[in-house]
Amino acid sequence: MDAAIERWCAEMGTTPEKVVTMYLDEKFKCAAVEGELLSKCVNLKTLSCASCGLTTLSGFPALPSLQDLSLNDNRISSGLDALGGCEKLVQLSLANNKIASVDDVKVLGDKLTLTVLELEANPLTEDETYHEKVMKLCPTLNLLDGRDEFGNEVDDDDEDDEDDEDEDEDDEDDEDDEDEDEDEDVQEMGLKDLYGDEPLEDDDDDDEFDDDDEDDDDEDDLIVEDEDSDDQDDDDEAPAKKAKN
Repeated sequence: MDAAIERWCAEMGTTPEKVVTMYLDEKFKCAAVEGELLSKCVNLKTLSCASCGLTTLSGFPALPSLQDLSLNDNRISSGLDALGGCEKLVQLSLANNKIASVDDVKVLGDKLTLTVLELEANPLTEDETYHEKVMKLCPTLNLLDGRDEFGNEVDDDDEDDEDDEDEDEDDEDDEDDEDEDEDEDVQEMGLKDLYGDEPLEDDDDDDEFDDDDEDDDDEDDLIVEDEDSDDQDDDDEAPAKKAKN
């Protein structure tokens, strides 16, 4: 197993201490997890060791970052309790192995918070009530062999459709928020936003005021002329009165 890990890390240009994903399907053959390198993979999140001839998981190291473990198509029948050290493990696939009893799975529910578990093609699935029993033993499970807690099949396509619907709803919400923001912006716009900083031009009003001023001046001139005429008339009447006397 160590040799397979070394080759994988070399191909990926990384080290056991930094590797995040390893697919070692059919890349080694041994009955148990042996070697020291796997225990150094402290950042490993995804590991697949399908068709590697494993018969037990005894000795499987505690991997603090491991979330997804696939061990399909082996001959595993014991040692499941060793996975208890992988505290973040949420997806475990053990399809086509030799797990004989539902009781062998109980340790998974006691030590882990699995959400997805695959047990197809194991002897324990011959019990028609295995699905219900395993779901009770592992209460955090969402899916067991592709079925939910009620035994309904859940296809990957259905999950993808749900994800797409959620994304569409999020997009619609974002568009509604943008429309609301635009409406608020329009309502808050004042004359300054509509016409800029330049003052409004009132040329027509100014012309009207000018015309009014000219008309007022003309009226004032007429009044002054009338007053002058009255004064002149008074002056003419005064000598005439004196002459009469």
